[in-house]
Amino acid sequence: DFAIQSDRTALRTTVAGGTVYVGTPRTLYAVDAVSGEEKWQFETPSRNGRIPNVLPNQTHVPLPIVTNEKAYIGTQTGLYAVDVTQGTQEWHFPTWNLPANALAILGQTVCVGTPDGLYIVDAATGNGQWRWGVGGKETNSVVASNESIYMLNDNILRVLPVEDYAEQCQNCGAELNEYGE
Repeated sequence: DFAIQSDRTALRTTVAGGTVYVGTPRTLYAVDAVSGEEKWQFETPSRNGRIPNVLPNQTHVPLPIVTNEKAYIGTQTGLYAVDVTQGTQEWHFPTWNLPANALAILGQTVCVGTPDGLYIVDAATGNGQWRWGVGGKETNSVVASNESIYMLNDNILRVLPVEDYAEQCQNCGAELNEYGE
């Protein structure tokens, strides 16, 4: 049997392709859905060895999202894409020490909710495409449809029509990526 000890953190799980993905604040586990055997684990690195992956009072773990042979997991240091067959990092999009605590897929992008707003990231490359700054203390969830992106931020439901994002997103990714890691 596969077991994870977790005192204060709610673990988040999702199933895809016969694998259960279990997210914790520090680690993403891949477990065979039938046998319960661990396939791999990916521990999110601390940024420059100084900033912990989890804040002392953090108990929320975003739901891992699995699609197109990648597992996406949000952490205190940003968004990670992990290869689902090997458990290796494909890319990391930094959120500048704001927790990436809500994720959704929209076409070929990942919508990443942080306390200060929403980032749109290319799902294949990890390049930032757009940022919708709203300020705030906490983003609880992000949901995307073909028509709109919905973000619950500080208990306010914010709606961004996809056509508005597409219009505003012309050549706007460069400034997001210039900060680097």
